[in-house]
Amino acid sequence: MTSTRAIAVDVRQNDGGSLLGVALVVPSNRYLSILTRGSDQAAERALPLEMWREIDAWLAAGDAALPSRPAPMDTRVVSAMIADDARTVSAHRFASLALPFDGELGWLAERLLPEFFKTRQ
Repeated sequence: MTSTRAIAVDVRQNDGGSLLGVALVVPSNRYLSILTRGSDQAAERALPLEMWREIDAWLAAGDAALPSRPAPMDTRVVSAMIADDARTVSAHRFASLALPFDGELGWLAERLLPEFFKTRQ
């Protein structure tokens, strides 16, 4: 079994910082799933390759700047992630996780994202 790096991201309203959602991003598998406020189920999002390149660059820049807090995700990527205009929200990584991976990530998102949502509020 190999280890896969997953990034946990929270999406917050810029005004007041209320939590709008949490996402699980697995760049190596081009996998993104988000659980938004008011929803009881995570939704997988398919992103174009150019967005994944932006995510890869965002992660590399954040890693290089550690231990400083990583910069927020690019607004274009956030808009694609939440399937809406994201000019009034920001998305920040709050964890980088090494996960055992054997194929399917949907079950993992369904299990982790509700807990992440509770702890990030």
